[in-house]
Amino acid sequence: MLDEVRNDPELAGAAKKLLLLADVQDELPTPIARLITAAGLSEPAESLLSDECIDQAPSHLMDVMRGISGKVLALLDRREKEVHIRPEHASNGAFKRLHEVGHHIIPCQSDLAYADDYFTLSPETSALFELQANHVAAELLFQGTLLQEQAASRRLRAKSVLELSATFGATIHSTFRRLVETNAKPVAGVVLNRQPSCIAPLSFERREAFSSVLWRSRYHDPHNWPQWFDSGPFEAVVPHVAAVSTLLESGSYKDPIRTRIPWPDLNGEIRAMRIEVFTNTYHIFVLFAPSRAVLLSAH
Repeated sequence: MLDEVRNDPELAGAAKKLLLLADVQDELPTPIARLITAAGLSEPAESLLSDECIDQAPSHLMDVMRGISGKVLALLDRREKEVHIRPEHASNGAFKRLHEVGHHIIPCQSDLAYADDYFTLSPETSALFELQANHVAAELLFQGTLLQEQAASRRLRAKSVLELSATFGATIHSTFRRLVETNAKPVAGVVLNRQPSCIAPLSFERREAFSSVLWRSRYHDPHNWPQWFDSGPFEAVVPHVAAVSTLLESGSYKDPIRTRIPWPDLNGEIRAMRIEVFTNTYHIFVLFAPSRAVLLSAH
């Protein structure tokens, strides 16, 4: 389903049309407010998702908010043509705002309201309309192929992720995912909880896993990796993740940890895999990029 969404020309067309209408023209950071206005929406100064206002929301919004299991983080009120963001997420809510814009401009989505929590906003959601809104939000935030163009002259490193997230006004998390998924090389990325889920054996829970198309033709799809990193080839990753976790908890984290570990490909060959472990303080990220070296051949 995810590949179908990414390759849907109607979704790409809706995003491209709005980028042109907003007259963005590669302006950076991406002007979120202009995109909201160009979509015919507005963002009120006082959000209905504030603790003071949420109980006073009109019935058509309360009905849709009751339909999700988590705390409402973002909301589209199509009747009033408004986007609402929970106040504590306002400072880094670019993707959430554009997710609601996506609900509004996607031709097949016509409900009066959409409410979103952590699950519906996650790339791991299984709901079609949410996957579509996520994809359109990414297309708007990273202006189609502009992020790939900006990254073309750089090696994919944690430093590049940090620099480009600032350039586009996006979170490190969303920039990391977009850079990996759209990369022309075989690369993969994982998002882990910042603290171990188990001490003996030491284990970290996977929240998300994604990769480029070329990675999936040569290595196992990260979507099928285990939920907990503690055994097999992942066992070699854990000490480096634990090191970043410890530094993060002590407040002394500064730079990514880089190393190389053995990693099997689909042909059974063991290759040298370059990994880089870094953080946005909320989660720990692991970047996987193979080197050309074959450590052990299957033939």
